[in-house]
Amino acid sequence: MRPAVLLALRKGDKGRLKGLLHREKDVKMWQRYRLILLCSKRPRRDVAKEANMSYNHLGLIVAAYSKDGIEGLRYKTPPGRPSEIPEKKKEKIISILESSPYGWETKRIKETIIKETGVVYTDRHITRIAHKWGFAMVVPRSENRRMSKPAVYQFKKKRKE
Repeated sequence: MRPAVLLALRKGDKGRLKGLLHREKDVKMWQRYRLILLCSKRPRRDVAKEANMSYNHLGLIVAAYSKDGIEGLRYKTPPGRPSEIPEKKKEKIISILESSPYGWETKRIKETIIKETGVVYTDRHITRIAHKWGFAMVVPRSENRRMSKPAVYQFKKKRKE
């Protein structure tokens, strides 16, 4: 059996990792920093067993560190499916919607997107897109039409007591 090879840390990374370890609030990132520090002192099989994780998963973390250093340990958001609406058209649609004094409705956004780009989305997806673009649905609260204003005031006054 071959002797275990310990992970060689880059110059200055030991101190940076220790500092990050004390400041990190995200548990998963904290664990990654800790694992790299442990792999520099002990064999990977022992570290994987102690951390209760597979040897292969630990190998992926070590490979990320070896390739890109501490920045390689950070999570990368997956790219996801690209939008069918080009960026320039998106900006034009947003400016059209923002210039309206009446706010926005899903139906109106859908019509504008179809007119500008020719892309057809479902109403639910239009709502998702609107939220992604920074539009929020504002719906006024319903009022009880049977109660007069003084009756509503009396009701509220009694509830506080």
